[in-house]
Amino acid sequence: MTTSGAFNASGILPSDVLCNTFTGMARKIWNELGAARKLGINRGEETVTDNFLLDVQAAHPVEVTTFQFNKPEEAITGADWEWWLTDGRRWAGLLIQAKILKGKANLYSSIKHKVRGRPQIDILLEQANLKGIPALYFLYNHTQLTFPKLSWNCGSIAPDIEQLGCTVAYAAAVKPLVKRGGVGITTLNPISVPLRCLVCCRVRAEPPDDPSLPSRATGIVKYLASRAADGPDRFDVPRVRADPPDYVRELITAPIDDRQGVIERVRSRVGSVGSLVVIKDRS
Repeated sequence: MTTSGAFNASGILPSDVLCNTFTGMARKIWNELGAARKLGINRGEETVTDNFLLDVQAAHPVEVTTFQFNKPEEAITGADWEWWLTDGRRWAGLLIQAKILKGKANLYSSIKHKVRGRPQIDILLEQANLKGIPALYFLYNHTQLTFPKLSWNCGSIAPDIEQLGCTVAYAAAVKPLVKRGGVGITTLNPISVPLRCLVCCRVRAEPPDDPSLPSRATGIVKYLASRAADGPDRFDVPRVRADPPDYVRELITAPIDDRQGVIERVRSRVGSVGSLVVIKDRS
């Protein structure tokens, strides 16, 4: 287990810088997956996820803090990450599972993965419900398909195929599609948005009069829930909160030298996510 980064209570991360980082990450994932497949090299979900965490942490070493937990425990919940987004006053949590698109088949075949006989998606949703935060899929993509076969659900910028390198979908909206066999990009892309939307989009902030990072992310999650095929009112999205869970406070306030001990102490409350990430931003 390792920790990286430093959370500084007075540190600020300008929104446009964070937006640029996430925009660049999607482009990088798209291009690297494309290059790897041309060379016949397989890149797995864990590799892309680890590189994602490293790049975001390296770009924002003060404002982003990553707490890593033992990877084998990830299989219990199916969650790769738990994120907490904040502006120092408001907080929004996300439980995230990453899935990678299989090249020629254009399928997220591992989205049907089972853990000890149970669908991983059910375990993910159950754990998110216990934590009171939304469950999301981060979908890593490269495909030969183009627009208009692929959907573009971002109203802030013109369609950009490379921004589909990492897209985000609401897990509860994905589940009924998976049950009906919909594990391909043409099925999940219409209910997804580019990664950048989570941190860049002020138009959909929830509540509308609060453009903070947690409100922007919450608004996008609400929008993703509304994309569900079964109707826009089916899913309740947790609201922005005034405080994170106690275990997050314990982690971010622990002195560097004590962090390992704190990770061990809060492990049972965090659950078996691969990493917990805190990102602080100023609107």
